[in-house]
Amino acid sequence: MGVGLLIFGIAEEPSLFELLAGFLLLPIAEMAILAALRPPGSEPFHLYGSLGYAVNFGTAGLLLAVWTTPAMLFYGASILLAVVKGYAGCEILALSNMLRRRDDQLACAVFSPIDALEQPNAS
Repeated sequence: MGVGLLIFGIAEEPSLFELLAGFLLLPIAEMAILAALRPPGSEPFHLYGSLGYAVNFGTAGLLLAVWTTPAMLFYGASILLAVVKGYAGCEILALSNMLRRRDDQLACAVFSPIDALEQPNAS
């Protein structure tokens, strides 16, 4: 899925600004928001259930509607990073968690069922 989003994003022939927005601006904005909400030393948040899904879908829907190409690049790169790092949470938090050394998690309707099956204690 991450590769597909990157391919679709690049197929849109993004401008330099869209590339910078997808690979730098959106990740920096995400980390700044999370740092403001959850400063260093605070407990990690694990936002699951309907509120977690609402936050995730709302964010994704808004980004994809307003800034489609940068959003596809951001989500695609985030998914690939999560795969490489073995991160089992919402993939959009993978970079922030890696750089901030945190374990914040957000419900993800696409990957949460897969993550649950991959748990060692899953039946």
